[in-house]
Amino acid sequence: MLDAVVDNFGLSEEDKALEMSVVCSGDMTDDIVDPKDPSRKTVSFTCANAVLPQHIAIAVGPLEHVDLSDLRESDDDEMMGQAAIRATDHFSKTYISYPFTSYKIVFVDDLVPEIAHAASLTLCSNSLLYPEDVLDPLLPVTRKLVHALAFQWMGINVIPKTSQDWWVIYALSYFMSDDFMEQLCGRNEHRFRMKQMADRVVELDVNRPSLQVLGDYLGVDPSEIEFMELKAPLVMFILNQKIKRMAKMGVTKIIYKVLLQAKTGRLQNGAISTEDFIQIVDKYLESKPIPDFWRQWVYGAGCPHFYVTQRFNKKKSVIEFAVKQTQGDRNELESRAEDLDPKTFLKDLNEQKSGMSKKKRTRVFTGAMTVTVHEADGTPYDHIIPIHDALTRFDAPYNTKYTRLKRNRRQKERAAAAQGIDLNGDGELPDEIPLYCLGDVLDTEKEIQEWNFDEWTKEEEEQMANEQYEWIRVDADFEWICKISFSQPLWMMVAQLQQDPDVVAQAEALRNLSDQQPSKLISTYLTRTVMDRRYFHGIRTMATEALAKCAIPRIDDVDLDWVGLYHLEKTFQELFCLPGSHMFNDNSHNEFSDCHYVAALLAALAQQLAYKDSSTISFDFDEDEQDEIDFQRDALNEIERHRRLDEWIPSYQNIVTVTALQCQCLLMENGIIPRKMLDFLQYAKPGAAESVRLKAMECLIDLGMMKHPAILRYLIFTLAYDPSPYIREQLYYLIGRGLARIAIGDKKEEPSNQIFGGLIIEQDTSTDSRAAMIERTQTLEGAIKALRTELGSNKVFEEQMRNALTSPMPSLKEWVRLLDICGLVFEPKNSLGVMLKLPLSWKVQHQGKGKMRFYRSPPYRQKPLSKIKQEQAPLLQQKAAEKRRRPSLADEPNKRQHLAHSAAPKANGIPSLKISLKAGSGSAHSKPLQGTYTKPLTGTYPKPFKSTYSKLCNIGSWRQDGEA
Repeated sequence: MLDAVVDNFGLSEEDKALEMSVVCSGDMTDDIVDPKDPSRKTVSFTCANAVLPQHIAIAVGPLEHVDLSDLRESDDDEMMGQAAIRATDHFSKTYISYPFTSYKIVFVDDLVPEIAHAASLTLCSNSLLYPEDVLDPLLPVTRKLVHALAFQWMGINVIPKTSQDWWVIYALSYFMSDDFMEQLCGRNEHRFRMKQMADRVVELDVNRPSLQVLGDYLGVDPSEIEFMELKAPLVMFILNQKIKRMAKMGVTKIIYKVLLQAKTGRLQNGAISTEDFIQIVDKYLESKPIPDFWRQWVYGAGCPHFYVTQRFNKKKSVIEFAVKQTQGDRNELESRAEDLDPKTFLKDLNEQKSGMSKKKRTRVFTGAMTVTVHEADGTPYDHIIPIHDALTRFDAPYNTKYTRLKRNRRQKERAAAAQGIDLNGDGELPDEIPLYCLGDVLDTEKEIQEWNFDEWTKEEEEQMANEQYEWIRVDADFEWICKISFSQPLWMMVAQLQQDPDVVAQAEALRNLSDQQPSKLISTYLTRTVMDRRYFHGIRTMATEALAKCAIPRIDDVDLDWVGLYHLEKTFQELFCLPGSHMFNDNSHNEFSDCHYVAALLAALAQQLAYKDSSTISFDFDEDEQDEIDFQRDALNEIERHRRLDEWIPSYQNIVTVTALQCQCLLMENGIIPRKMLDFLQYAKPGAAESVRLKAMECLIDLGMMKHPAILRYLIFTLAYDPSPYIREQLYYLIGRGLARIAIGDKKEEPSNQIFGGLIIEQDTSTDSRAAMIERTQTLEGAIKALRTELGSNKVFEEQMRNALTSPMPSLKEWVRLLDICGLVFEPKNSLGVMLKLPLSWKVQHQGKGKMRFYRSPPYRQKPLSKIKQEQAPLLQQKAAEKRRRPSLADEPNKRQHLAHSAAPKANGIPSLKISLKAGSGSAHSKPLQGTYTKPLTGTYPKPFKSTYSKLCNIGSWRQDGEA
C-alpha cells in the first residue's frame, strides 16, 4: 500500500497522521513494511474459495475496527466458534455453515450503491449508520444489513447461471433475511410488511417484463433492481405459504438443499438456473408439481384483480360466491394514455433504448383461493375455491344451525375481556366465548359524549342480528399477489377489524373502510383503533391516515362538521400532551432524537400553506383574511427558525435543513413566496452536506431554473468535475428530471368549463395545439422532439457538455451517460464537416521597367480546372505515392516527361517562362504590350525576377511550351 501520494486526495495533516488499514476479500497472510520507506507496506490476502472476479473488493483507509463477536453472549462462544453476530448464528444453524472463514463490513464515504457485495466482505455507505438516539431507520437498515450477510450464502457462494436467473438469487437471499427478521421483530411486523409489499407490486407491475426476463435489464435503471428486490421475495413468500400445507419446512428446506448441492458440487461452480431451482422444488414436493405457479409468477407478468360477490341462499343453506378475474379483459390489457412523469422519464427512455420486451399479462391466473366465512356462532370455516377461468362460481355450505347464538355476543365478549382472557394469543379459546378483544375502548356513555362518537342505529343492529355470518375474508392464507374488491356491509368490516387476530386481515379491513364514503361512524371506529394500544403499530398508523379522510366539513348532503379533525386533535392530546398543561415542550430533555418528528411537522405546515381549495373561493373580505396573513407570516418564520437552528446544531443527516428547503420549494411553486435562486445556491455549493447539496439542486431543477444559463452551467460542471461519485450519480438523475420537465413542458390544466358559483367560464383551444401538447406530454418521441427544439441551439448547454466530455473525473459508465444526454438533446449526425480555404486566382501586373507584380485576387476557385476522369484515378494514386517518398535527381526527368507527355522538352532540358500580357495590365504610364514573351531562363536576370520565378515554380503555376 502506497501512503506517500495521499496529497492527491486533499487530506489534511491530521488525516495523513492516521494509520492506514487494508481490508480485502479473503484472509490476510502478510503485512510487511518496506524497510527503506516506512510509509510503504505490502499487504497480501488469499481467498480459499473460488469466487467470481467481480466479488473481489478492497478497502484502504484510516478504518476503525470493531469486533462484533464481543456483542455476543459468552454462552454461545463454544457452540458457534468464530461466528460473529446473531444473524450469522441463525443462518449457520438453519442452513449450512458460513462458506468463508471470516466476514467484514466496511462503512465508507461516497459509495454509489448503499451496499456492495463481495466475498467475505460487504462495503456499505456511511449513510446507513445512525446514532443510538435515532429510532426511525432502525428496521430498514437492519433488514439491509441482514440481507448483505445472507447474500454471502445466496449470491456469492451460489451464483446465477445466466442473467435471467437473478430472480432466484434475490428471492432466496431475501427470504433468508426476512425469515430472520420475523424472529427478530415478530410475526406481525413480517406479515404487515409483506402485505405492504404486495400492494406495491400490484401497483407497479404494469407493462413490465416477467420476473425471469427482468434479469436481462437490471443495469438499465436502478428502479429495475428495486422492483426485482420487491417482487422476487414476495413470490418466494407466497410459494412458502403454498407448500407449507404439503411440507412442514417450506422454502427453508429448499434453500438448505440448494446450498447443499452447491457445496457437494452437484451445482457446477455453484451456478443455479431457473430450471435447476424448479427441479429441486418439484423433487421436494414429491410428485406434486406446481407448473401453473411458475408460469404465472416467474415466466408471466402482471397481477390479477378479483371482483368477488356473495349471496346467501337460505333455501339451499349455502353461500353462493362469484369470482370474476379482470386480468384478461381487453379494457384491462389496453394501457390508458397517461402523461409522462419527469421522475421516470430517464427510466422509460433507457427501457425503450435497450429494447426491453414488455410481456403481456397472463390472461387468466389459476390456482386455489381460500375463503374464510366467520359464521353466526363465531366459528371460522375455510372453503377452497378452485379458480380456472375468468369467472368462477362456487357454493360454500353453511354450517351453523342456530343463528340466535350471537344475540348476546357482545355481552359475552365484554365478559371475556373483563376476565383477562388473552384473546389475541395463539392458544385455543373456550368454545362458548367468541374471539373479541380489540377496539373495545372508549365505550362508556361519558367517553362517547366526550369524544363525540357515533353508534349503530336500531335498524342497523337489527340487520346485524339477522345476518347469517359475521364477516367473510377472501384469500385468508395470503397465497396471492393480487387486488381483491369485495363489498361487505360496514359492520362486517368493523367486525373483521376488531375480531380477526391476523394483522393482514386488519389491514384489509382498514383499506376497505378508508375506501368507503366518510361518515361519523367510520371516524368513531378508526379513532378507537388508534387509541387501542393492543393493535400493531402499523395498523394504528393506517387508521390515523384513514382518519384524515374524515376531516372534511360535509360530503354530499351529510354534515360531518370536521369530525375527523376533532378526533385527530383529541387523539393527539390524549396520547402526547400533559393534561392541564399549557407550557410548550422544547424537547431538550428527550431521550431520543425528534428530528424526524420536527421535519414531519414542518412538511405538514408547508402543505397547509400551499393548499388551495377552489370550492371555497369567495369574494367576501373580512377580518379572517388578516388572520390568514398573520398565520402565514408566523409559519414562514418558524420554518426559517428551524433551518437556521439546524445549521448550528445539525440533525441526523441534516433532515431538518433538507425538509426546510423542500418546504421553501413547495411554497415557491404555489406562488406563496417569491422565487429566489440564492436561497438554494448557498446550499448547493461544495462544503455543505451531501444530502443538503442534492436537495438544493433538486429544488432548483423543480422550480424550472435549469433554463437559466448560470444554473445550467453550474449543474453540468458539478456533474463532470465534482470529486464525489455519489454526488455525480445522484445529480445525473436530477438533471434527467430537469430535462424531462423541459421536454414535457409546464403542465397546464385541461381547458374546460369552470364554474364559480353561478359564473361559467368557457374555454376553447385549437385542435393542432392540443394535439401537439398531447404528443409532447404522452409520447417519448414528442417529448424528445420538444427537448431538441428547446435546448438544441443552446450554446451554453453545448459548451458545457463539450467540457464535461473532456473531464478526467467521470468513470466509463458516467462518460457513456454524458454521451446519452448529448444524443438526447442534439440531433445525431453521421458526417463531419471540414472547413477548407478556397484557393484564389493568381494575377500578374506589369509595372514597367521590367518589373512584374504577382498577386492573388478574387473570385475564389470553387471548381477544379479540369474534371478528373475515371481512367486518370490510378495515375493520380501513383503520383500521390511518389510524392510521399522523396524523389531522387535521377527520377526527376522521368517525372517531368510523364507529366508533360504531350510536349517535347527543350534540348537543354531548361523550361521557359511564358507570360501573356494584355492591354491595361500595366501601370498607367506604361505602354500596353500585346503578344507573348517567351525566353528560357538562362543567362543573367535580376534577383527579384528570379525570386518571383521560384515562387511560381513552387505553386505550380508555370508550364512548359506546348502544355495545355
